[in-house]
Amino acid sequence: MIRDKDSSRRRVVTTVLVSLACFMEVADEQITPSLFRDIGKSFKLSPSQLGMLTLVRALVQALSSPMTGYVGKFVPRIRIIGFGCILGGICTFIVGSSVSFKMALVASALNGVGLAVVIPSVQSILADYWPQEVRGASFGFQSFVASLGGLFGGLYATNLGGKVIMGRPGWRFVFHST
Repeated sequence: MIRDKDSSRRRVVTTVLVSLACFMEVADEQITPSLFRDIGKSFKLSPSQLGMLTLVRALVQALSSPMTGYVGKFVPRIRIIGFGCILGGICTFIVGSSVSFKMALVASALNGVGLAVVIPSVQSILADYWPQEVRGASFGFQSFVASLGGLFGGLYATNLGGKVIMGRPGWRFVFHST
């Protein structure tokens, strides 16, 4: 009986933690489009150049996602999630520190790799951790938390992007603090 309680607690804690990784992943996806106006002013970019920041990240993310299943055969999925979160965080910070559009574009592309590995690995863990009868509920919870990440990422970015925070443009602060 004690073992079942520990196992159940472990499943719940793991579900919450990996769902928080999804929260950050989706929040990260939302900050760039939410800050287009402010980034555009700083670098004097056209709307198509701004769209390129999101396009290149999404393209690299889409092309990188299939590798997650392959790498998952050799590397524990929790490490893959950790790698994705760390790489995504570093690249997001670099976008906020960029001194040129090209630097931001390269960092956004690399960010796509980090973001690409998180959700597939989380879904794989959830599928293994939960019995078939309640698996849908765990996926629903993960999706709910990820959607909240998108909501809060967009709100955070739009509310701070145009301000000056600690002497620097708010959009840079958003990238540095996300």
